[in-house]
Amino acid sequence: TELDDLLVDMVWVRLAIAQGDLAFAERWVKDRGVEAEGTTSSGNVSEVYIQDHVRKYEQIQLARLWLAMGRPSEALDLLESIFPRFERLNRVLAIIEIRILKSLAFNALGNENAALEEMKRAILAAEPEGFMRIFLDGGEAVADLLARLRGEETIPREFLEKFLAPFSEKSPPEASVSSVSSLDDPLSERELEV
Repeated sequence: TELDDLLVDMVWVRLAIAQGDLAFAERWVKDRGVEAEGTTSSGNVSEVYIQDHVRKYEQIQLARLWLAMGRPSEALDLLESIFPRFERLNRVLAIIEIRILKSLAFNALGNENAALEEMKRAILAAEPEGFMRIFLDGGEAVADLLARLRGEETIPREFLEKFLAPFSEKSPPEASVSSVSSLDDPLSERELEV
């Protein structure tokens, strides 16, 4: 159906933005007519309701695009305008996503306190249900903000460390002769050669 296709399109747009293909995302925004304000008003009442509901999710992608394009003020204005609707509907995952994006926007604008406060609220909203993927999808920029929250007393430490673990995991260093020679049962010359 058309709604299914649109949901798939939004996933493609999100992936395109994450991969830096902003031209694809811009074309999609233009083709869909996604704007910061207003709703679609054609069709019967149920169609208008569905279009208005979907438009909010499209606007999240628009804000994500604006952040990637270096337009954090516009992204922040848009996110703040749509946030109350998601909050009223208690759409927890969307609330978390918007808070993460707001945190990134505040950070880009140089407002570290507001950035950390939004990220903290996102974590506290995610913790009861164990939502993690949405943070991990944010990449290094989100990991950096999460790392700055270490030591924050209101955030469950174990939950925060789960977010940070994938970013701190590095491939193990190659064993050197000096590290091998410190073993309790040292290797023979032939074993070292091999």
